Amino acid sequence: MTRATTPAIGLALLVAALAACDGKSNNGSAEVPDGGVCGNYPLCVATLMEPCVASGTCTLANAGDGRVLTFANGVVQDTITDPVNQRSTARVTTTDGTTTCFTVETTVAGGNPVLAWRNAAGATVATGVLNETANYVDVTCAGGGTARVTDVGDCFGRAYVCTAAP
Repeated sequence: MTRATTPAIGLALLVAALAACDGKSNNGSAEVPDGGVCGNYPLCVATLMEPCVASGTCTLANAGDGRVLTFANGVVQDTITDPVNQRSTARVTTTDGTTTCFTVETTVAGGNPVLAWRNAAGATVATGVLNETANYVDVTCAGGGTARVTDVGDCFGRAYVCTAAP
């Protein structure tokens, strides 16, 4: 078994994959739902990821400058890492394994990692700054407001134990 955390560049367990937060929406603001699968991520990001919860066993395959996690429910998380520019981009699909659900781009430029959550069309839904020392992400929603995320719940960004692909 191989332990894989998505995406790369030291994101600890705090990127943001948030699914099934009771289907609530509030026009992209930083309102935080009460509990749920997504921990305490704001709705602007949680609703983005609702159709994309990874579940079941997974396999890990290395692919050039990245890796691919494929889950039993069909969700695929592929991450491409650019170490020269200190950037990684994780693309997560819906359960059909091909349709992009969202992407998370992570860059590091002299300080804490900066995250950008984008919808399938490439529009930025939220940005965030990861504090790896204190283990939280401050997420700012495109619709306004900021929320401090300390719990990713069972969503994208958590650690998965995957079997290496043959």
